[in-house]
Parts: sequence; C-alpha cells; structure tokens
Amino acid sequence: MKVGASAIMAGLLALAPAGRAADSLAGLADPTRPQTDYVYDGPVYGGGPVLQSTMIAPGFKRAVISGRTYGIGDKLGRAVIVDIQPYEVVLKDGAGEKRLRLVPSLAKTQGAPAAAGGNQGAGKK
Repeated sequence: MKVGASAIMAGLLALAPAGRAADSLAGLADPTRPQTDYVYDGPVYGGGPVLQSTMIAPGFKRAVISGRTYGIGDKLGRAVIVDIQPYEVVLKDGAGEKRLRLVPSLAKTQGAPAAAGGNQGAGKK
C-alpha cells in the first residue's frame, strides 16, 4: 500500500505545475483561428460591377458579377449581358459595349532578341 500512496502523491505533484502552465497560456491567441482584426490596405477600385468568376460548359454559361450569378440575356443595371467567355463578360447598353474581365488586358511586347552564339547548334558535333 505504501508504494501506491507515494505513486498517487507523485501524480498529484506532477499535475500542479500543469495547472499553472495552463493559466499562463490563457492570454495567448489560438494560432489556428482566423485573424479577425485584419485591415485591407490595398488599392480600392471604382464602384462598378466586378467580374469574379465564369462558368462555361456545353449549353451552360454563367458569370458571377459582384456576388450574384447571371446568364446571357440577364440585366445588370441598365445593361444586358450579351456574351460570357472564359475570362470576360460583354455587357451592352445604350452607350455601347463594355467588357468586364477577370484579368487585365495584357499588351504584347516584342521580346528581347536572342544573344549571339546562344544555344544554336547545342548538342551537334
């Protein structure tokens, strides 16, 4: 019996520091929880409609614009959606056409010419 009592006493003494450790960790934030105090300080764009996604399948074309889903022929303000492509949506109103793009238009530029004596003839003997 004496061995059992000392084992119990050792166990109780081992738990005492663990309780104090838990108290000291109580003020720390849980690193697995999402951050709630994040403030976006990036650029702010105009308040017009924003194309967020397009969904294209045989016989099915949809676009998510400013959080709502639209199809061809649906109205968006005064404009009508006339076409949905993988990276853009075409709107038409009295003033003409407007294109909403997922990514900005990229201008093609002439690449730098290859350096003289580059890989020409590599692997030939």
